[in-house]
Amino acid sequence: MENFVIEDFDINISLDVISPSMLWEARFVEFQKTQRSHEIYESMTSDQRKALADRIKRATAVMYDTVDDWLPDALSMHDDGACVKIEFNLILSKIDIDVENKNKATTFKLLEVKREIESLLEEEE
Repeated sequence: MENFVIEDFDINISLDVISPSMLWEARFVEFQKTQRSHEIYESMTSDQRKALADRIKRATAVMYDTVDDWLPDALSMHDDGACVKIEFNLILSKIDIDVENKNKATTFKLLEVKREIESLLEEEE
C-alpha cells in the first residue's frame, strides 16, 4: 500500500482482487455504503458540497498530473480481475475553512463592486 498527501488529502492506494461473484456477494454492503454516503451528502450545506467538490477536483487534477509517480504502485494483474482502490480522507474542518474563505472572498468582491459603483455615480454627478 502506498500513502501520499495531495492537496491536503491523505491518499492511500491499495490493491484488491475482485471477481463478479465477490461483487454479487457484497452488493448489500455496497448498497448500505451508498445510502450512508447520500445521507452524509444531504446533511451538508450547498457551500460545503461545493467546497468538497472543488477540493476533490484539485486533488484529482494533481493525481492526474502525477499519475506516472503513483501508478506503478497501484497495478496488479490477476486471473479473476484487478481493482485499484483509492481512498480520500479529508478532515471536515478543511471544508469549513474553504467555505469561510469563499464567503470572505465574496464579501470582499461585493465591497469592491460597491466602491466601483459609488465611484461611477460620483463621476456622473
